[in-house]
Amino acid sequence: MGGKSGGHIVTLDQFNGEVDSLALSADGQTLLTGDSDQAIKVWKINRPTAQIHSMLN
Repeated sequence: MGGKSGGHIVTLDQFNGEVDSLALSADGQTLLTGDSDQAIKVWKINRPTAQIHSMLN
């Protein structure tokens, strides 16, 4: 992440509800999100977009 904050990092698409929680890996390459549809998504981040790697319901 380069030690910067406050700027746009990545755009996440493919949500039907609200994002309730998220966690970023230490290397900044993987993001986990939990949404109001009770789905957990594992994202591989390729800035400025991200792709879903897997999804758990």
